[in-house]
Amino acid sequence: MWVDDRTRADGRYLILDAVGNEFVVTDGQGVYQTGKQLLVEKLTTATGAAMTRTTQTLMLNDEDVVSRLQALRMANPMARIYLSGSLTVDFPEDVRPAPLPRQLPAVTVVGESVELQYCDLEVAIALLADQWATGVVTALILAQTG
Repeated sequence: MWVDDRTRADGRYLILDAVGNEFVVTDGQGVYQTGKQLLVEKLTTATGAAMTRTTQTLMLNDEDVVSRLQALRMANPMARIYLSGSLTVDFPEDVRPAPLPRQLPAVTVVGESVELQYCDLEVAIALLADQWATGVVTALILAQTG
């Protein structure tokens, strides 16, 4: 059930990660964490389509963020890609994440830093347009096999 109003949140979710005894999951529309956005009364797992799960670390040293992210997309055209990490950007005031109801905050701006937490690649590309950055981002790449 949803934490904010206790309505049912039944459905199929893909597990992205485990955080302690909780999970970070997606339904393809948003990213949620059990215990924060979702209260889980019952959890069952089922085998879905075969997927490969890889991570790639991007180290940026005063580079155009979007060109690096677009290269990642081109290298993994059919994959779902989620980014986590911290970047120091030139114009943090231009990064304006829209808070999404019920979702894990994917982008947070603190001073000159942009913090990403399971941020969809396309969202990051849109928010970081025209930014040069320094920092480290880990890409979680999920691709169906077969």
